Formats: sequence, C-alpha cells, structure tokens
Amino acid sequence: MFTRCSLYRGGYKTWCRGCVGEYGRQFKAANSDRVKAANSRYRNENRARVQAAKALWKRNNRAKEEAYRARTRTQAKVRATRRKARLLGAPGTHTAADVCNIVDGYCGLCVYCLGRAEQIDHVEPLARGGSNGPENLVPACKHCNISKKDKPLLLWLVTRPRAA
Repeated sequence: MFTRCSLYRGGYKTWCRGCVGEYGRQFKAANSDRVKAANSRYRNENRARVQAAKALWKRNNRAKEEAYRARTRTQAKVRATRRKARLLGAPGTHTAADVCNIVDGYCGLCVYCLGRAEQIDHVEPLARGGSNGPENLVPACKHCNISKKDKPLLLWLVTRPRAA
C-alpha cells in the first residue's frame, strides 16, 4: 500500500510501506555500528524527551510492564539458583517455566503451612547434595523457607517453629 505524500508527483510515495520497511531492515543490518552511534547520540542529546516517552509508555501499558517485571524476576531467581547449584556441583537443572508450573500445580500455596507461596524451596537442600531439578522443588512461604534453611525435611518438620 502506497502512502499519500504531497511532495511526490501524483500525491503518493514511490515505495510501498512493505518495501520501505524492508529497506530499513537491510540498511540497519549493513550499517549497525552507524545506527547504534546515531541512536546513542540521540538518546544523549534528548535524555529528558526519551525518559518522558518511557514514562508515558509505562503508564499506558501497566499490565505489560508488570508481566515483564514478574517474568524477569522469576528468570533472575532461576539464574541465581542455577549458579549456586553449579558451584555446589548439584545435579539437575530447571527453567523459569518449570518454576511457574510447580507454583501453579500447588495453586500458589506453601506446601508446608498452606500460606501464600513467595519462594521456591529445595526439599533436599543443595548444601546436602540435593538435586536442582524440578522434582526437588516445591513452593514455600518466606517464613517456612527461611526457617528450614539447609535442614533435611524430616528434621525440620519435627523441630520447626509453629505459627501462632
């Protein structure tokens, strides 16, 4: 589809929108350093305008912003847990999708006290040779997860502090 433009003879641009887009993609691919430098220069010269545009987008797209934050927060936690497991030499691995499936499987409840699950717990702690795979993960509230620390499950169940 050709776009209207009074500067062109006949009132239409000579390239359709699809061709203009394709040309732009090819130009960016061929001149990526030049495009990055121009974008960086623009952001530095128009810092306030760029920040205002970002703030406006966030205000108009709150649901997308919250979903993005939740997704990246879960991914960051998974990366940190995987790193810890690697350092301890623990077998197994899990993804952010595995964590979401585990939490959904328990309806977002702590497996120990049935409160709201805020964290993921390793049933057999990594420090005691437990796996980092999804089969060793359960949702837990912050209180239960912190009090359990690296204790084996049965020992913790016998000695755990009871909520009043």
